[in-house]
Amino acid sequence: MKQFQQIALALSASMLMAGCQLTSSEPIEPSTSEHLVEVAKQELSEFKMFEVSDNGLITYTARLPGPGYYWLPASIKESSYEISCIELSYFVDRGFVVKSAFLGPRGRVEYYDMERCMEDTPFQ
Repeated sequence: MKQFQQIALALSASMLMAGCQLTSSEPIEPSTSEHLVEVAKQELSEFKMFEVSDNGLITYTARLPGPGYYWLPASIKESSYEISCIELSYFVDRGFVVKSAFLGPRGRVEYYDMERCMEDTPFQ
């Protein structure tokens, strides 16, 4: 019976970890207004790393400085949270979704809306 509990604990822990990895890369549907999309496009147009879609998705793109570099998962999580939930909180609070794309080796995509900002902070 004790061995069964250890196996069950190991399986549930691995499923939990897999579930956490899945939620970080699932697209989320924005729920903002056309007017606010135009405001975001205007305010973020001066920054090359941001792109605002017509439906309210703000895409942030980060690239590595050159060959031989790679992304660290903790850096991606902290950076995408800071950009989405702190720097762009005005827009996220109004229904925008931020897609942070970290391009290059070990890179990935993170999606944040207000719900995820409230529930999934990397600094816990």
